[in-house]
Amino acid sequence: LSENFVDAINSIIKQFGFEELNMVETSGGSDAAYMALANIPTVCSMGIEGADCHSVREKAFLPSIPKVAKMVASVIINYLD
Repeated sequence: LSENFVDAINSIIKQFGFEELNMVETSGGSDAAYMALANIPTVCSMGIEGADCHSVREKAFLPSIPKVAKMVASVIINYLD
């Protein structure tokens, strides 16, 4: 993942009042791993808030959906502009 890509995303989301994302490399098991393997810049930390991820007790905090949708939309609209 290119630092320029992360910097671009951070500059966009900070304009909308969101916390900056940190660049880390992991060997996680999300669908984003397939994109990363194909050398496609991938951000995998823009999901809704929750708890107990990937367990039988996994919870999604529904009130976070509009906030995350706004963040993702702002990146898509502004990054592709």
